[in-house]
Amino acid sequence: MIKELFLPRHIKGYYLFPTRIVGFEIGKTHISATQVYKSGHSTKIEKYIEVPLEAGNGTNGHERITKCLQEIMPQLDRYDYIHTALPSSVVIFKELRLPFVTHETIKKVVSYEVEPLLPFSLTDAVIDFVITKVNSDQSNSEIMVAAVQNQYIEQHIQLFADAGINPDVITIDFFALYELIKKNPAYTSNSDGTLFVDLGMQTTRIAYVQDGQLKFIRTLNKGIYNAAKEVAQKLNMQQNEIMEQLLRFGLENNNNSPITQNLQQTFVTFWREIQFTLQSFTSQMLPPPSIKILLFGSGANLKGMTDFASAQLQSPCSTLQPSDILINQSITIKAKSILPSSSIISLATALSAPIDEQVNMRQGTFELRSDSLLGKQIIFACALFLILVISLFTFSFLSIRTLRQEATKSEAEALDALQERAHFEKALQEGLKGVKDKDKLEEAQHIAENVVSDQKNMWFAFAGSARASVLKYLLELTNRIDKDALGFNLESLTIEKGVMTIKAQVKDHEALKLLEKSLDESPLFRPVEKVEKTDFVMHINLAKNGEEQ
Repeated sequence: MIKELFLPRHIKGYYLFPTRIVGFEIGKTHISATQVYKSGHSTKIEKYIEVPLEAGNGTNGHERITKCLQEIMPQLDRYDYIHTALPSSVVIFKELRLPFVTHETIKKVVSYEVEPLLPFSLTDAVIDFVITKVNSDQSNSEIMVAAVQNQYIEQHIQLFADAGINPDVITIDFFALYELIKKNPAYTSNSDGTLFVDLGMQTTRIAYVQDGQLKFIRTLNKGIYNAAKEVAQKLNMQQNEIMEQLLRFGLENNNNSPITQNLQQTFVTFWREIQFTLQSFTSQMLPPPSIKILLFGSGANLKGMTDFASAQLQSPCSTLQPSDILINQSITIKAKSILPSSSIISLATALSAPIDEQVNMRQGTFELRSDSLLGKQIIFACALFLILVISLFTFSFLSIRTLRQEATKSEAEALDALQERAHFEKALQEGLKGVKDKDKLEEAQHIAENVVSDQKNMWFAFAGSARASVLKYLLELTNRIDKDALGFNLESLTIEKGVMTIKAQVKDHEALKLLEKSLDESPLFRPVEKVEKTDFVMHINLAKNGEEQ
C-alpha cells in the first residue's frame, strides 16, 4: 500500500494503520483459522472457523487440506496478512546459552552454534529462535532454537499455494503460544512450573514453562484417536464405535462399561509417558518445583479427562481456555464469537508479534519474493517529484497568466479612474492623450503625479512654517472689503505661486479706487495692480511671513 512506503504499519506494537491478520493451524483432523483486527494498541478477535478434514472420497491428505483451506477463505473478511504455524512434530528444538543479549547479535551466530547439534546439514534447514531469558548481570541469554528441514517448509507452503494462498509468516505452534502466555503475569511471575498439553486426535504436544522461561517442547505421536484404535483392537470392535463412546461419555465410568475400563487403562499408559517426560527434565531441579498442568485441544473437554490426568500425574490439572491467556484489556472478543479450547494455537498464531519482529521460517529460498521496500520508495519518490514539478509548472503558468490579466485590467481601471477625477479632468485629458491606447500606466502615473504636484503648489504653497496660512490671507481680504458699500461681487479667486488673482466687479469707479486703497493699506498684500474697469481681474502679490509692511 502507498501509505506504507514511507510510514511503517506499526511502531513497537502500535498499529498506525488498521490491520487484519488471519492465523491458521493445520491439524491432523481439522484446520482452524482465527481472524483478528488490530488498530492502535487495541485488538479485536473477530471470528474463529474450524473445518474438519474428512477422510475418504478418494482424496489424499494434501487434497483434503487444500479443499478445507478453499472452504475457509470465503468466510474470512478482507485481510492484510496470513500467519500459519508449523507443528512441533517436524521441528528439532535445542536450548542454548550464548554470551549475547540482543536479538540482532544472536541472529548472526545462532546457526553456527546449533549446527553441530543437528542430525542434518544446515544448508537443508531453516533456523530461528526465541529468547527465553536474558541474564543482564552475566551478559548472556538463554534461547530456544527451532530447526526445520526445508522439505517440511516447502510442503507447508505448497498446501496453501494449491488453495491460492501465500502466507506471510510461518511460525512454530508453541513459539506462538509462548509469545502469548509470557505476557501473562500468572505464568511469568510464578516460580512454579506450568505444563501445557495440547491433547489432539493423533498427536499430543507438550511445552514446559518455568519462571516464565520456555524450557522444553515435545511431541508425542499419540492422541485420542490412537487410544480409541488401541481399545477397538482389544475388544474387536469398530474404531468409530469406541470414538463415539469416548466423545459422548469420556472417561467417566458408566455401569462398568468394558469400553470405559479399557480406555482408562490405555490413558493410564498415556499419562505415565507424559509424566516420565516431565520427570526426566525436572529431576535435576532442587527443590523439585510444584507443577500445574493445563490441557487444551480437542481432547481437553472430554468428560472426566482433567480429573483422570490429575490423578495419574499427581498434579492439579485444568482446562486452558482462551480467556485464561487473554488478560490484556486491549484485546476484546467480538460479540457472539465463540473461542473453544481447540482455537488456542490458531489464536496465538494470529496474535503473534508483528511480521518484522517475530519468528518466521520464511527465510532464504522461502522468503517472500517482492520488490524491495527501498526500490518501491525510489520509484514512488521519482513519481512524486515528477508530479510536483508538473504541478508547480502548471500552477506558475496559470498564476503568471492570471497576474498578467489582472495587471492589464488594473492598468485600464487606473487610467479610467484617473480620467474620471473631476479636479484632474483638464490636466489629464491634455496629458494622457494617446497614453490609454498604448496602455502605458507608468507614463500615465507620471503625468498624474505632475498634476498632483501642481495642485499641491497651488493650494499648499503657504502651508510651510515660514509662510502665512492661506486662511490668513482670505481673512484679511474679507476684512478689507466692504461688500455692501463697494457693491463688490466676487466671481472667482485663485492663489498660485504667491499671487492672489481676483475676478470681480464693483458698482462704480469710485468704489474701485476705495478697493485699491484698502488693499494697499494691508500689510499682507504687496502693491496692488491697478485696474481700469469696474469688472476686472486683479493680481495681488502676497507678502510672506516676516515681510509684512
